[in-house]
Amino acid sequence: MKGPYSSRTCQKALQLSSVMSQNRAAGVSEKRSQMDLQLNLLSEQENTKLLQMLEQIGHAVGAEISAGPDVEVLAQATQPEALSEQIDRAAEVRDQRPPGGSPAG
Repeated sequence: MKGPYSSRTCQKALQLSSVMSQNRAAGVSEKRSQMDLQLNLLSEQENTKLLQMLEQIGHAVGAEISAGPDVEVLAQATQPEALSEQIDRAAEVRDQRPPGGSPAG
């Protein structure tokens, strides 16, 4: 005894359901990635501010501060727009690579 739907119709319905589930999962993953990025940027800004405050405290108490270039870079304010542009450029380079992972050229 056959039901009202053919096996092909049921197969298509299952495929559609699977694709919809994958799209939902991808959407959740994208939101998590955005949230992670925002939290990381906030943390980076807080760390930058802490380094600046420590430097000010050091100067106020007369401590000898010998900051190397790496400390100066860390103490610079985080610029989310510049970071976003850098990520976009890296993605463009990655997308231009042929299959296999080696740079195009």
